[in-house]
Amino acid sequence: MSLVAAHTSIPLPRVRRSLPWRDTHLIFMEYVDGEDLEVAWPNLSLWGKFRVMWTIRSYIRQLRHVPLPHPHIPGPFDGSGVAFHCNGRPFTENGAGPFTTYGDMVAWFQRKLLIADAYRKSNGVPPAPTNVSFDDSEPLVLVHGDICMRNIRLGKDGTVWLIDWGFSGAFPPWFEYSGIMAYDDGRGTPKLWLKSVTFMAGCYKRQHVFLQRIDAALVLWGMDL
Repeated sequence: MSLVAAHTSIPLPRVRRSLPWRDTHLIFMEYVDGEDLEVAWPNLSLWGKFRVMWTIRSYIRQLRHVPLPHPHIPGPFDGSGVAFHCNGRPFTENGAGPFTTYGDMVAWFQRKLLIADAYRKSNGVPPAPTNVSFDDSEPLVLVHGDICMRNIRLGKDGTVWLIDWGFSGAFPPWFEYSGIMAYDDGRGTPKLWLKSVTFMAGCYKRQHVFLQRIDAALVLWGMDL
């Protein structure tokens, strides 16, 4: 969050203090007075909705231009060069890693692909398309990882705030697309928002299909090869 504040114009709560507590840290941040986007959305005009989506588009582009302290180490970072455990929707419920190189993370996902395919075969499920693979063709960039309506807050003055950076880190740019599309789960995310994902985060449908293909292996988090 400090890196984002230093290199972008993205409004985010400032961290006031961080205190160790048991095996984690408590973070005290500014309170943003306003409404979560999921609450405000039904009352916004079409232009108001487009303004929010355009703003998020600009935020994602700014994040992708933030200089990473160690651009070849995926996951969360603190500038020390130490690799940290990765959390977020592309990983299992217990997270994964740490990965010391981009290649290590790719190898982990490829193992999950083998597990998912073996699971399908053992349950008589038709095989998934064979032309789907993990795309590591683009360098790692700073990714928020969980851009959804409850993590976007509209301030009283109309400012679009981006909150909850718990899944952020250095990942392929298409992780941002998949993070938004993860909410295409039939639980009420507005269709206009989902149809605008490509506009906001780029066209990464093929890459997102890879994560859908390995979904069974992500659920079977205790299995590995």
